[in-house]
Amino acid sequence: MCTKLFVSAISVVLLVLGGVSSSAKAACSVVLSPGASIQVALDNPAYATICLAPGTYQLSNQLTIPDGKILEGTGTGRDEVVLQSSADIAVYLHSNTQIKNLRIQNERGFTPTYGVLTYYTNNVIIWGLRVLGSDINIGINGSRNVHVWDTFMAMNGRNNGEADPNLWITDAHDIEILWGEALGRNNGPGGDGEIAAYQSTNVSIYGTYVTNSGASAIYLVDCDGCKVENTTIVNANEWGLDIVNGSDNFIAKNNHVSNSYYAGSVFNGSGYSGVNRSGQYIGNDFRNNNRSGTRSFCNGITYSGSLTELTISGNTGNHVLQCKAW
Repeated sequence: MCTKLFVSAISVVLLVLGGVSSSAKAACSVVLSPGASIQVALDNPAYATICLAPGTYQLSNQLTIPDGKILEGTGTGRDEVVLQSSADIAVYLHSNTQIKNLRIQNERGFTPTYGVLTYYTNNVIIWGLRVLGSDINIGINGSRNVHVWDTFMAMNGRNNGEADPNLWITDAHDIEILWGEALGRNNGPGGDGEIAAYQSTNVSIYGTYVTNSGASAIYLVDCDGCKVENTTIVNANEWGLDIVNGSDNFIAKNNHVSNSYYAGSVFNGSGYSGVNRSGQYIGNDFRNNNRSGTRSFCNGITYSGSLTELTISGNTGNHVLQCKAW
């Protein structure tokens, strides 16, 4: 018995010295240390959960998480394990994957196009990350059943006058954004820092902070069955909630929207091109919006056409709560 334990202990020490420990954490298939190849471990069919010990891991090439794999930091917080990337896409997620509890940031002097990207995938969990310094920090393109939980995004964009969202969703279905924060640089009108969803269905944003966006804080374009609840929006450089171009069955509920340059929200009502069908604004608090002072806008909901496609109830604020601009 003693001999077996002694041999096992030597094996663990050798693995650690080589940058790999197979027994440091029970839930992990393998634990890597800085300097080890994360991609080699991810590609190993024997490993399902690849764990990273605290430290900084330099990435010069795209890190691809294969189908069914989990990549997880073992630190007590998200900033103890750092992936520092000079690749155009820092982390690419296939289907049935998870990435947890670490920080992804750009190499100094380099701006990746994406910090994290899912492209036509299913069943992805992005959990407890801090993503910094990419043009688009998280991209969800053509994917289904993607969950972004407790994730913080900041310092994105290239200050190029173009729309560079913190989180960009397009042609996607069943997307959940839960808690976390999207922090922009307030350098619009390009749009650095917002959460944007285009031609998507069932996008749910809950309990999230969206602050200092360069353009509108949350921008939904032809986004059907989408909702924003219990979310805090502060200092949007255009609209707080920008709901346009056929975003049907939209719900805004129990949100706080303050200090937007234009109105707290804009909504394409009936009788206007790109009308949104069946919008609901319930129990939202609008404060000190329309910093621009544009007379046709207001503190609360600025709409086009008529109110026939809107249900408005229980909203509060310190100025006008709804107005027709077009």
